[in-house]
Amino acid sequence: MTLGLYAIAFVGTVLSWPLINRFGRRTIYLWGMTGIVISLLLVGFISLAPVTSGSSWAIGAFLLVFTFIYDSTVGPLTYVIVPETPSSRLRHKTVVLARNAYNITCIWTGVLTPYMLNTTAWNWSAKTGFFWAGFAILCLIWAYFRIPETKGFTFSEIDVLFEEGVPARKFAAHRGEVAERIR
Repeated sequence: MTLGLYAIAFVGTVLSWPLINRFGRRTIYLWGMTGIVISLLLVGFISLAPVTSGSSWAIGAFLLVFTFIYDSTVGPLTYVIVPETPSSRLRHKTVVLARNAYNITCIWTGVLTPYMLNTTAWNWSAKTGFFWAGFAILCLIWAYFRIPETKGFTFSEIDVLFEEGVPARKFAAHRGEVAERIR
């Protein structure tokens, strides 16, 4: 089972490469987060049904779907968004802060999740999907308002858009005009 999970993750990551080149970063991220929310909610709702072989297989299947969605969208895209978005002056510091925040979050989730799943601790089982879906919804809302479309922009164009106070969700609408102002 673990080998299959790694294979799905690998295939998802390889498929992310053409996606990142073809579609915008913001679009991929928002659709990926939406898919993650849906898959986690499905895991949670299936766990409300009586435990049967079929429900266990369905939960496992949607967790594999979650893995594929994450590894073809949000997971690899983070390595594109984090260095592209910050101002040129603060890029190195922003990348370091983002990586440290990621590491701290991994520690937190690595400690918390076993308590949620363990039958001798909190025993939430697959209802844990509701908890993580809640966090994913918060991330989706945050991403809608805060992640700009950076595909096709130069670093100086991104800097200008931020300096002018253009909302992150409206970057794509300014694609042609900001390039002419910089020249």
